[in-house]
Amino acid sequence: MLFEWMSHSMSGEVLPRMGSDTCDHIRADNRNRRLSLPSTATKDDDDEDVFVSRTTTTMKLGVDDGDQDEDVLADDHDAPTSSSPSSSPSSMWRPLPHATPDDTNLASSLSIWPLDVNNANLLNEVRHRDYVNPLPLSRYDMVVIGAGAGGLVSSRQAARRGAKSCMISAELAGGDCLNAGCVPSKALLRCAKLIREVRKATARDNEYGIRLRGVGRQRRGDGGNEREHDHDENEDESENDDVEVSVDFPRIMERMRKLRSNIAPVDGHARGSSIGTQIFQGRGTFISHDKIEVIEYGKESGDKSNPILSFDNAVIATGGRPRVPSDIPGLLDAPYTTNVDLFNLQVLPPRMVVLGSGVVAMEMAQAFATFGSNVTVVSTGKSGKLLSGADDDAVHALRGALEDDGITFVTGAKVLEIMTLRRGGRSSPPIQEMTSTTTTTTTTTTTKTGGSGDGDSQLPLMKISLATMTRNGDDVVHSESRIIDLECECLLVAMGRVANVDSLGLDFVNVKYDPVNGILVDEYSKSISNPNVYAVGDCVAYVPRLTHVSGEMAKVVVQNSLFGGRWKLSSLVVPAVMYTDPEYALVRRGSIFVDENGHVVPRTKETARDEDDGNDDKTDSLDVYKAELRHNDRAILDGTDVDGFVKIRCLRGTGTIVDCTIVSTRAGEMINEVALAIKSGIDMEGLGRNVHSYPTLGEAVMSCGLQYINSRWITMGE
Repeated sequence: MLFEWMSHSMSGEVLPRMGSDTCDHIRADNRNRRLSLPSTATKDDDDEDVFVSRTTTTMKLGVDDGDQDEDVLADDHDAPTSSSPSSSPSSMWRPLPHATPDDTNLASSLSIWPLDVNNANLLNEVRHRDYVNPLPLSRYDMVVIGAGAGGLVSSRQAARRGAKSCMISAELAGGDCLNAGCVPSKALLRCAKLIREVRKATARDNEYGIRLRGVGRQRRGDGGNEREHDHDENEDESENDDVEVSVDFPRIMERMRKLRSNIAPVDGHARGSSIGTQIFQGRGTFISHDKIEVIEYGKESGDKSNPILSFDNAVIATGGRPRVPSDIPGLLDAPYTTNVDLFNLQVLPPRMVVLGSGVVAMEMAQAFATFGSNVTVVSTGKSGKLLSGADDDAVHALRGALEDDGITFVTGAKVLEIMTLRRGGRSSPPIQEMTSTTTTTTTTTTTKTGGSGDGDSQLPLMKISLATMTRNGDDVVHSESRIIDLECECLLVAMGRVANVDSLGLDFVNVKYDPVNGILVDEYSKSISNPNVYAVGDCVAYVPRLTHVSGEMAKVVVQNSLFGGRWKLSSLVVPAVMYTDPEYALVRRGSIFVDENGHVVPRTKETARDEDDGNDDKTDSLDVYKAELRHNDRAILDGTDVDGFVKIRCLRGTGTIVDCTIVSTRAGEMINEVALAIKSGIDMEGLGRNVHSYPTLGEAVMSCGLQYINSRWITMGE
């Protein structure tokens, strides 16, 4: 739920701001002390930051024939000057072949590769080269460790409301969402969806009236290795042949990098600085109850030149990282891939094995299968179920859709061993061989792999041995006599997340945490053991690990820590979406649960109280209403959503909505209506009486409400 931060609180009152003299002081201090950064902030700084709009101007910092071209739109206030050291060519990231060896090594270590114009533009926004940290203020109202979604929102909202705030960025501003999560993955998924639509629309027997004539020299191929096919003028053009839709994988990845760099200014250092937030680059760690040391790059803790930040309130927003199990033989030594480096691929892997069956696994499996990879998804859970905890009808529909795309599922398996048969260039950048002429610069990229020199030899090769599952009553048995061996060039590990709570010095500030799940907080997002330390986002235990949750938690923290607020995490109603095709969306009445002590705890049958385990539609406490989209006129006209549906469960006899599950091509858009209904206390009758445009997929939500109304009608003669 997004709300207007600057004018109203949760209860509707006008929010206070800190004194204008404080705000002026920190902005003046930033002007005098910080490096002036090329600003691409949007003109209207009163807009909701980060999540409301990502429409920004694009920084053009690429190199063309050795000349730097800058096209920067600065804010009309607090704007950096062009003469600052950080805007000089020597302090900018420059793409190959102009980049230095140190730059290429650093970019690779940050998992941003290749270092082309787009990635150079990205890094110029989110990880400044040769950055000089500002002089610290004597004391801050709020110091934020972390520069992902939660860190950006909390530090900027605090500054906008007059607080002295700063943010410590250890690696890349924007965090996983911008650099290795939501943004790049959705760029790939858009291409995959369009490819599927084109294939459907150009099939020989398509019913859309599309007939391809005079296509001339048509590109054919797979995996980005294209060849041209001469059109035979004597061919019968009255009907389509089955058109082979070629996939240019390098172009898909280039588009992703371009869009990511276009979005980056919203999360970049210049934007934060223009608002009044001081930006420090380095690793933040607590050294006392009210002090944080910023360990700058290349320095050790305790170095006298490291900035020391004194705070009244600290916010931990360090996010999470992929969980890579250490108990799978051979995995840690294998050239596996996670979401962190998946988006650096430049060659489409012929075969991909995905360990895990959650959201990341399913989304990327479908994308790469559509691009042309042979994809196998391995679910290692004892239940053998995909998408643990998801609605059974949804899992059935989604599995069928992904199998139609050619994905193979192995469920309930045990990974016995992973063998590395060939090592590729996963962790190090390719060797660049530059050849210059008077008119152009040509870059030839090769990779030492020990392979035969073809495209596939740039990739590693692994063998995964699996024991399949059998059941003996209620017991699960993995039989090593039934072994499946899978070979692949890309092994994607998507087995959950681990909170980043290491090396933060949490013992110095008495902050309790779980080493896997994260920091333990109360319903106000405050540490259960230190009232001056708050935490938001993926580093917090038992909250949904979603970008929009991080942003909402940050708003709660600013209000509660600086303005005496009592905003509660338990009041948040959080929709979640998996962006496969079809999409899967879910919203529950309770998204974050607290115990009798007000501490955030895991979701269980006891904490959920009025809910069951999320899968049993026959429980005595719930009524279930379901609308099949195959009966929806818009779905019929579009020829989509054959297996889609909207399912709403409510407390028996009351119409009070408990949760909603949607499987549809537009599930992510449709779910927000139900989320608003739950947040606003609108029941099933309210959904049924809300007039919807015709024809729309959203009418299925209304249909569930009408089913509830119809079940309570009084008929003639009663």
